[in-house]
Amino acid sequence: MHAQPLYKQIHAKYQLGPANHMTHIDNVAAIVQAGELRAYNLMRGTSYRNLANDDVQAGRAAKSISVTGRPLHDYVPLYFGSRTPMVAVNQRENESLVFIRFSLDMLAMGDVVISDGKAAPIGHIRSVW
Repeated sequence: MHAQPLYKQIHAKYQLGPANHMTHIDNVAAIVQAGELRAYNLMRGTSYRNLANDDVQAGRAAKSISVTGRPLHDYVPLYFGSRTPMVAVNQRENESLVFIRFSLDMLAMGDVVISDGKAAPIGHIRSVW
């Protein structure tokens, strides 16, 4: 008998569905051209439509992930819900928001960090897959 795919195991155990990344529609062509989402640190100095709150980003800039030693801004934020604080803050952009969905099978890729809440309070980081 074959084991269930990872996403099904996670859904059964934690009731989590696909992970989402929110971006502005103006960024989609560049994401497709690059073939990947890029972390905040990799986007510095490039032109893109930033939806992030500058105050929040300033607070995150000094944070590092204790289990990896890497800066928080080296990771692309994904969310398990669609009604996040970022969605509420960006309601004025509602018609231009795009959600890119990812199967939880991505956890099998490695170097993935999971948080049980906001990533900024680093104490919430649970594990690295």
